[in-house]
Amino acid sequence: MASLGTDDSVRLMRQITKFRAQQLRVVSHPHARYLYDLVRHYNGAVPRTLTYRPAASELARIDESFNASSQGEALQRRDDLAPETHQPMNGVSTPVSAQGKVTSWVSPGAGILWVSAASTHDLGQAGTPRAYRERDISSETWFSPIQHPRLLSDDVHPAPFRVGDVISTSSVPAWGDSGGHVGVVWTTGNTSKVSLYQGSRLLGESADEQFVNADDLSPAPLPYKVVVEGNRDQANRPYSTRTLTEWAFNSSSTNSEARSPLPLIQLDYAVATDLSGKADRRTPLGITPSQFEGATGAGAIHTVRLDVSYDDSATWHTSSLRQSHTTWKASLDAPSKAKFVSLRTSARDVHGNRVSQTLIRAFGIR
Repeated sequence: MASLGTDDSVRLMRQITKFRAQQLRVVSHPHARYLYDLVRHYNGAVPRTLTYRPAASELARIDESFNASSQGEALQRRDDLAPETHQPMNGVSTPVSAQGKVTSWVSPGAGILWVSAASTHDLGQAGTPRAYRERDISSETWFSPIQHPRLLSDDVHPAPFRVGDVISTSSVPAWGDSGGHVGVVWTTGNTSKVSLYQGSRLLGESADEQFVNADDLSPAPLPYKVVVEGNRDQANRPYSTRTLTEWAFNSSSTNSEARSPLPLIQLDYAVATDLSGKADRRTPLGITPSQFEGATGAGAIHTVRLDVSYDDSATWHTSSLRQSHTTWKASLDAPSKAKFVSLRTSARDVHGNRVSQTLIRAFGIR
């Protein structure tokens, strides 16, 4: 059953009466193809008119792709941040196709920050706040492989940090994607565990993105480690079924009145896959390591290594990497019988901070 609003109904009846139409062609668009997120800030007074009719040249455009590994419905949401608190204003989610595209138009301006999010019935992901300029054209991709623990560092998603002699892991989401989003899972069959160590001594652990806090730490520089273990056992989630990420870093006492992000090296991956999460047997793979802005003790990244497995980690093969600016690139050549690619990646900076990340069945092979 389809329904029309009053204005459209009047126009349709006029056409039927005028042309005596015998056939009516109906085209269905069950999900939005374009969205507008518009906001205006007024300081000190409310203007006489609140009408806001921006032209396309006065907005920014975002081409969004939703690449879930199975069909269905997803929800898209973009909130502006309150200027005083930098917290989301809690807008409304819009149903979209989990394997579809949406063009979003947003209000630009240096004083306007937007934070985007997308979710399916079992997975939620979110990006970092950002501002847009007039006529900006950008893209954003959701749910794509390679899903892995990925952290952000901003007012909405604080990174693990140290304050004085206290370390907090903050929330460590285990299911981010290749679009630079953090991600959490909220269904049975999925577990994640976060552990914090000083040397070999366990300081604390938690499950499912809960914080781990450790206080009264030594002010002296000592080695620490944050370990994240993820397991996912779902028929409709065939990728990143098991993950293990270990961040090793050195830390000493910091400013007791401000949070200092820990020097945890982040890994982002780039691989071309279809909507089912499968890549060609011969495919390029990019790895981009990075540090949080303002992280205490962080250094330039100078070493990256990649091992690849085509038999769910039974055997590993070291892959040759070539550096291009901040990305290390590999060329994968999967055997004819391989169905999945597993990755074991490590990176180190000049101060000895390092990360090791193992992703079982990171993506599929067609």
